Amino acid sequence: MELVNGQVEHILFGIGRIVCLEEEVLYVEFSKNKEIKRFVYPDAFDKYLKICDSKLKAIILTDLKIKNAQIEADRIKMQQKQEEEAKRIAMEIMAQKPKKKRGTKNN
Repeated sequence: MELVNGQVEHILFGIGRIVCLEEEVLYVEFSKNKEIKRFVYPDAFDKYLKICDSKLKAIILTDLKIKNAQIEADRIKMQQKQEEEAKRIAMEIMAQKPKKKRGTKNN
């Protein structure tokens, strides 16, 4: 992917270089100690990493928007399932309640 060899910055680890992106795991080698750290992609760019290359920034922002939209769609879907389940349970409870018989008045 185009992100490999891109320069990033982390608040604690300093400047680093992206060495690999496998599925949703980003591997970054930091200059200070030549240690490779793993981050969840693209989530890490929300809080932990800043991309130094403006061209790569557009790619990352697009990936973040796509992921956030998917998370929101999943949340809505889950909420709808929970509401449907609540309705189903309420209907079952209503069906199980004994019906009151009205008494007839004898005059």
